[in-house]
Amino acid sequence: MYLREGTGADEKRWLPMVRADRQLALERSQRLGHMTGASWFLVALARHAREHGGGELLKWDGEGEASDYLYARSRELGPRPDGLGVWAQDGTDIAFLLEYDTGTEHLPQLVGKLTGYAEQAGTNTALTMPLLFCFPTARREQSARKTLAATAASLDLQIATAALDPRVTCPACGQAWMPLHGGHAPMRLIDLGGVLPDPWRTEPEHDEQDQHELDPAETEWDEVESDRL
Repeated sequence: MYLREGTGADEKRWLPMVRADRQLALERSQRLGHMTGASWFLVALARHAREHGGGELLKWDGEGEASDYLYARSRELGPRPDGLGVWAQDGTDIAFLLEYDTGTEHLPQLVGKLTGYAEQAGTNTALTMPLLFCFPTARREQSARKTLAATAASLDLQIATAALDPRVTCPACGQAWMPLHGGHAPMRLIDLGGVLPDPWRTEPEHDEQDQHELDPAETEWDEVESDRL
């Protein structure tokens, strides 16, 4: 008993220092800007829906949840997107994968990730949904677009890019998103659904599954009815 009490006391005494070390490590982490940027994307969409109406963030998974969902039916893991979302507006919606770029990653690394997406898309239908690349500056976006467009793997994917400044730009509001191929003018996030086909959203089995995920109450009702039958 004495040893247990002593151990508990030691843990309580050192706990503040452990928390401080973790906080310091996070503050110095090279991933901090990336983590906060991807979170900003979600917050900006939710804020726009709350303050202006006309749109709704139906679904958002972070990096870990998105990867768990994408590779649940696959034995082989592939690229990990920064998020998976479903944005609804004007009577329609668009499901997408997010790649948030802080400008510190070398472009060949982005190309390598694109190749990984294309390889996985051949056997994993979920990875055929639109892939959105968000860049911090217009200069970075222009350089990345040239590199991505010149990659053969980009022809097998549905890609759009945008230069979005977290301080002033909302991902859903203006004409900011440009499909990588096809010569389209900049458009709103919701309008991408009309020019970037998404086979994952059109397959009946996936539509039914996604609807259940977005409406847990309906799923519970179906289970009750199934038990009664």
